[in-house]
Amino acid sequence: MSAEFDRILIVRLGGIGDVVCTLPALEAIRAGHPKAFIGYAVEERAFDLVHGHPAIDHVHRFPRREIVRDLKNPFRWKHSIEKTRDYIRSLNARHYSTVLDFQRNLKGAIHSRLSGAHRSIGFTSPTAREFNHWFHREQVDPGPEPMHWVDKFLAMAKVIGGDPAAARYRLPDAPKSKQTVEHFLQSKNLSRFVVLHPGTSGFDMARRWEPARFGELSTRIKKRAGIPSIVTWGPGERSLAEAVVSSSNGAAILSFESRSLLDLAELYRRAAIYIGGDTGPMHIATAVGLPSVVLFGSGNPEAYGPRSTGSRVVARRSNGRLLPISDLSVEDVLENAVETLTTVSER
Repeated sequence: MSAEFDRILIVRLGGIGDVVCTLPALEAIRAGHPKAFIGYAVEERAFDLVHGHPAIDHVHRFPRREIVRDLKNPFRWKHSIEKTRDYIRSLNARHYSTVLDFQRNLKGAIHSRLSGAHRSIGFTSPTAREFNHWFHREQVDPGPEPMHWVDKFLAMAKVIGGDPAAARYRLPDAPKSKQTVEHFLQSKNLSRFVVLHPGTSGFDMARRWEPARFGELSTRIKKRAGIPSIVTWGPGERSLAEAVVSSSNGAAILSFESRSLLDLAELYRRAAIYIGGDTGPMHIATAVGLPSVVLFGSGNPEAYGPRSTGSRVVARRSNGRLLPISDLSVEDVLENAVETLTTVSER
């Protein structure tokens, strides 16, 4: 193995779905460099997806939320400085030789530079944004559009000798999460169920379908297929999930409060299908191989859509452009859900 690749850092700080999309590239890099020391820089929210991952030797947790919170109080500015300094020291202490910037914005460029790695690799513009490409000695052109982000990340992995044949989704083992899910399902006497996730990022409400429609969908799935739905939710989304349950005529059940993203992953492993929008949990469903019915009213299904076998995208277009998610009827989603359930049952 070349010394050039003996210590590799991956930078993908935020975005649950984005971090999940890097996992196949991570596996390709590990297969191409089995003896390399591989680090991963990530913020708090997606930390659970990589902490303890068998292909990663060390995770650098950047406490962005804590730092931002402390900066709001002048009496705690010292703590923000100390936390930032500790993070930078943790990067430098590993003496990385190569950094791969999967973040692709100014923030990613800064973290890549802070690593001290001699070889710095990013994407070409316009894949890279906010002048990110100016900070990298090497730039990767991932290929023609449309292209899924999984494949774009794999393109960068191949540049340093990653093995694309080894690409796959894998999450850290989570025995506590398995126990939590098992206890919940036993308490509700559930064996076969659909998972609904009505929440989306607060930064893009155009991805969010009305909770009453999810509730009606659950009612009609129960009537057509005879199985209930579990409504999953994340921080700040409990009231949204409860609105779905209350409008479902008893067909939907509120999920437990997950303490980790791996709780969600283990629940999804047990589900029949996932139904929801373009959001982080959808990518977690893909990572565990759960067939998904994904509603799109903004964004790009070719770049961000589900990749698990048997999955479907529900969207309407006019003149080649996506129509708002509010234009999707319950009937549109129901038919795709029932057909997906039928296909899953026939396997």
